[in-house]
Amino acid sequence: MLASFLLGVMMSPALAGELQFVHSVHASDVGGEPVSGPHAITVSLLDAGDAVVWTDTFVDVPLVDGHASVTLQVDADGDTLEQALFGPSPAVAVRTALPGLGLPAMVEPLALGTVPVAARAIGVQVASDVAGDNCPHTGALAFDDQAKLLVVCTAGAWVLVQ
Repeated sequence: MLASFLLGVMMSPALAGELQFVHSVHASDVGGEPVSGPHAITVSLLDAGDAVVWTDTFVDVPLVDGHASVTLQVDADGDTLEQALFGPSPAVAVRTALPGLGLPAMVEPLALGTVPVAARAIGVQVASDVAGDNCPHTGALAFDDQAKLLVVCTAGAWVLVQ
């Protein structure tokens, strides 16, 4: 029986700098028992063709009753999460391995949810007055400096964010 991994990816608010995610791991050994102690954890983000677009290995991560978390930000090659999630071959799945356990390195990847899409709202357009302006695409944000209001593009029109 192979070890099972239950993974979760959550957005972690970053006050400045690069986009970050907290990646939670649940690991059990071949007998189904939770793994404890310091272990290396390798996290890879994969595109639709299963090519690795981001990978990093975290050493001596403390697992407690099979649970641990690592913060994904910039990998060992200097690739950022923005590049991995929004680049030409965006990541659609995550794969996690604990190579020191003697388990298969290739664990079935899990699909990423839609949470990373929210990270696309990196900035807000500031306009003196958005009245009458065509909005570029649904979901675009703008701050109407004259009215002092945040608006969102919905079905071709700017709508007040409430």
